[in-house]
Amino acid sequence: MHTVINEECIYLKKGAEIIRTEYTSICYIEVRGYMIQIVLEGGEVVNQWQSLKEFQNQLPDYFVKISRSKVVNWEKVISVDRKSKTVKLNNNSEHTISVRKLQEILRFL
Repeated sequence: MHTVINEECIYLKKGAEIIRTEYTSICYIEVRGYMIQIVLEGGEVVNQWQSLKEFQNQLPDYFVKISRSKVVNWEKVISVDRKSKTVKLNNNSEHTISVRKLQEILRFL
């Protein structure tokens, strides 16, 4: 099933149900095997059979790819550590920034 989108939210398939998800409630998206894992506020996780690139193309511009396998919601970033090449989100998760993406990320600051 393809993901349905509009300007404020995205509809994701979770098991047998389809859930309406505000873009702002998505913390980050990462590749897990052949699926993407969408992590929402509160720790809820939704798995989708879709490529990360395809999914990212449906998202607003404030979603930033920080490595080959991870996209973060830039509005959830509370700190960027250039030395350790990590970003920390407001859900206390830390994510590594790839060397290639670091310069691009620093432009957001």
